[in-house]
Amino acid sequence: MKIDKIIFASSEEFSPFWNLQSFVWKEIFDIEPVCLLWGKVKNTNMSDKYGTIIEKEYNQDLIKSFQLTWSKFHHTMTEPNTTWIVGDMDLYPLQKSLFTNVIKHLNDDVYTHLASNVVTNQRYEQYGGYLPAYFHVAKGK
Repeated sequence: MKIDKIIFASSEEFSPFWNLQSFVWKEIFDIEPVCLLWGKVKNTNMSDKYGTIIEKEYNQDLIKSFQLTWSKFHHTMTEPNTTWIVGDMDLYPLQKSLFTNVIKHLNDDVYTHLASNVVTNQRYEQYGGYLPAYFHVAKGK
């Protein structure tokens, strides 16, 4: 398995993380960054030099954090044959091998979660049995 793209969702308040995130993922990891910006680029310092920025508007009848979080998962369906990883705007990757070597033996059509140590050890119970919303990897389909 090889990751093609990483998807982020951000409010204008968290947008300062984008420029460094997009640089790291594109230039160091060779993974194409995409950011769903819940707001307007003109209100931020975001650059599309290393990745794609897509402006989104909140539905005022729905909870903003719900829209922001789930939009990352929903957007992957727009490219069903692309292998995506779901990112978290303020969580910088520290080790390239986790996103390349650790998963290279996996079939391209599987789902995996790269924070699996949360699931496979006793700390999982400390988190209430929930998976974090970042580092899910799968095809968009």
